Formats: sequence, C-alpha cells, structure tokens
Amino acid sequence: MHYRDLPKKWQRQFRQYSIVIIRLTEYQPEEPAELFYRLNQPTTLTSAEQRNAYIGVTRDQVKELSNKFVALGASKETIGFSNSRLAYDEIISKFCFSVETGTLKKKITSNDISIQYRQAISFSDECIRIVAKTLEKFMECIIGWDDFKYSFNKATIFSWFVFIRRNLSLSDTGLKNVIGYFEFCRAFIKGKYKKVDQRYIEVFSSLQKRNSFFEIMLNTFNQRFSVMYH
Repeated sequence: MHYRDLPKKWQRQFRQYSIVIIRLTEYQPEEPAELFYRLNQPTTLTSAEQRNAYIGVTRDQVKELSNKFVALGASKETIGFSNSRLAYDEIISKFCFSVETGTLKKKITSNDISIQYRQAISFSDECIRIVAKTLEKFMECIIGWDDFKYSFNKATIFSWFVFIRRNLSLSDTGLKNVIGYFEFCRAFIKGKYKKVDQRYIEVFSSLQKRNSFFEIMLNTFNQRFSVMYH
C-alpha cells in the first residue's frame, strides 16, 4: 500500500513518529563506513554485513567473486546454503586473505579482514586469479552430481577451497571423485545416504578395512570443522 491508501489513523501515526537524523559534513570518504561499523557492533549483523559498509576496492573484489560464484551455480539447492546475509562474501573474503598471506598457520580473525576492507587494501591480481579459478573448479565438480545431494556449510566449503587451491593441477574428474566420495563417507558415518549406488558403500568398506583410523578421522573432521573455520 501507498501512504495515501492507509486509513487516516495510520497516516496520523506515521506523521507523529519521530526519526532522528544526523547529518555528516566535512568527512573523509572512509568515515561514514567506520561510523556504520561502530554503531552496528552490538547488533546481530554478520561480519560480512558490517564489512559491506566499507566502499572500496577490497569490497568490490570480493563482491565480484561472490557474484561469479552465484553465476557458476552456487545456491541452496546445489551446495546446501544460499548467499543470505552475505555468506558467500564471508567465505570468499577469508579465502582471499588465506591465499594472499600464503599460510594457514596464522589464525585469520574477522578483525584482520575488516582492517583490509577499512584501509581499502586490494588483493593482488594473482590472488584474485587463483580464487576465481578455485571457484570455477569447485562448481565444475558440484554441478551435475546427481548421486546424492550435497550439504556443505561455510566451514566445509572453505576446507574444499583450500584443498582445490593446493590441487589445481588435478583433473576435474579426479577432484570430482575426491569431493564426492569424501562427502559421502563423512555423511554415511553419521547415518545419512543409506540409499545410494552400492559402489559408494563398497568404497567406504574398503577404506575402513585398509585404514584402522578411518572412522576416527571422519568423526574428528565432523566434530571439528566448524571450530576450525571460526
């Protein structure tokens, strides 16, 4: 409805409602974003939503990669969750930071990434190229996999990005099989995917017989991947 369509009493309530407006003048370009970030610290905005206030090259780079990820087919139906609340931007910004620093030994905090956004420090062209290639490889492995439905989350997606980054030379078929069988095994041990092609069950049984620690490894991964991401 438009305002003119509302009953008179509701129009009156709208007119009587006070809105406080603070006008900023003589400010540096980064200051409004900084103000937005600080004012929203106590709220339930996600880290990615807060960083989205920092207009600049860093945000633009991540946003372009996030849009590319969606264009490649990333969605709730294909990977298990959507880009609601900038979830893809969150993972991609963290992955860019990891690629740029070249190590996983240093814990990456939300503040580390926020500083890069705030100071508009761009990721290198090589970093962007590697991340874009990783996104392409990942989605090539996911799209068209009909044997069972994937159900990733931010932690497992990030883990697979790191794995693919380290194995970009592997064939698409090789990567597709690694992701498919590993995701099946870790879901199967939790009681999922009982009705699948028998070859998956056979692979699981074979790995279980060859490696006495196989189930322990899968259970450990399932328990800790969220902790590793956060």
